[in-house]
Amino acid sequence: MQAANNILLVRVASLEGVDYKEMRDDILESVRLGVLILGMDDTCEVMELPPLGDVEVEATEKQEAFVTNSGPPSLIQGDATVKRAILQRLSDYRKENGLGCLEKIAEKTAHFKADRLSAETLRMIITGDAPKMDIAEWEKIGKALDALEVKSNDSDRA
Repeated sequence: MQAANNILLVRVASLEGVDYKEMRDDILESVRLGVLILGMDDTCEVMELPPLGDVEVEATEKQEAFVTNSGPPSLIQGDATVKRAILQRLSDYRKENGLGCLEKIAEKTAHFKADRLSAETLRMIITGDAPKMDIAEWEKIGKALDALEVKSNDSDRA
């Protein structure tokens, strides 16, 4: 069963002189931070769309559309943006923690060994030779980094 596509629909009462791209970027940033401030006559709602299958969504002159798999952060940002952010975090983590740290990250990508990404795959990602991976695989890396960074921050405080 494929998950539905969720989108955040924001209706703004007055659009005179509005830079649509800037407004979209502000909304994305606000939602990512967990707070979305709306005017008195503005509204928002999360809409659940049926799976789009092979349908491509294209940007129009005044609005842009994002089709994502499901769940934050890919719901809020485009998949490419999420992948770039995770790649940067992975590269930074390796620089800070040395060559052997990829094994630790690999261990944290899944509870069961069979579901884990390998350290070799992580190396390939860093060097730009990554295999094509679904956003869910990238999110595993992000969650592994979250866990390791929290653990690292806790030990820094001790």
